[in-house]
Amino acid sequence: MKKYPSFIPLPGLAWLLFLLASCQSGPSANTTAGDSSNVDTVAVKMPSLEKKWETDTSIRTPESVLWDEQQKIFYVSDINGDGNARDGNGFISKLGADGTIRDLHWVDGLNAPKGMGMYNGELYVADLDQLVIIDIQAKKIKKKIKLPGAVFLNDIAVDNDGNVYISDTRLGKVFLYHDSQISVYLDAPEAKGANGLLVWNGQLWMLGAGGIYRCNMQSRQTSLFSEAVKGGDGLTAVNDSELIASRWNGEVYYVKADGSASKLLDTQADHKNTADLFYLASEHLLVIPTFTGNCVMGYTLQTE
Repeated sequence: MKKYPSFIPLPGLAWLLFLLASCQSGPSANTTAGDSSNVDTVAVKMPSLEKKWETDTSIRTPESVLWDEQQKIFYVSDINGDGNARDGNGFISKLGADGTIRDLHWVDGLNAPKGMGMYNGELYVADLDQLVIIDIQAKKIKKKIKLPGAVFLNDIAVDNDGNVYISDTRLGKVFLYHDSQISVYLDAPEAKGANGLLVWNGQLWMLGAGGIYRCNMQSRQTSLFSEAVKGGDGLTAVNDSELIASRWNGEVYYVKADGSASKLLDTQADHKNTADLFYLASEHLLVIPTFTGNCVMGYTLQTE
């Protein structure tokens, strides 16, 4: 057992008297004794999701959703089977912002359709190793373009000039479709596991194996923005400074301007994946395709 001295040396005694005097001093001018109501506190409210709707399971292996502002509908890419199979079972559905299925088999004849992009009346779809171009007005496939060396095309982003960027996750590259020509836009270590793409704030953003990267669209130089979400799937903008990113296993993250992230959703226990999502800012609506869940879910994003 430890033993303590029965006396206090003079220097120690002086220090003790000082402490006692400090403890007996009155409350500060900003507080009242026994009342903490005047203490300045900062309550930080974390973003959260509230489920709004869920489609029925006539949607089949949905991988990606994309909003069409002109028609006020979501396009849904339905793989309808194996994500690697060249089986012709894939199709595109149309979905209302309220979750109503407007046209289940809007366009048929695809294999394993995944990411989508849109420009000037055309819908671009990443389909295994080819870029499929759909005439929206005619609702039919206009062209299928084989990408040289492509293995597993995954997501698509389109800039204001109509340049189409297509990620190949297994190849670790990003292709470019411009003026009816295909070229390799990005082939760098940062493109390893390239999946979700987003043209945002004048840059090409990419979810890769190592995190979220941004690419200067002129120099094509890339830089790491955040390691908070590695090996992610979908990437969508909330506003001009914040993002939402998903991981296919069932996790959705809110990514702040400083690159930090907080988990918004985890559906792993429900065996529902969270694939290539889309945030519709005007409705505060986050729409998530569930892949093996065979449905699309809509959530209201609450940030205040």
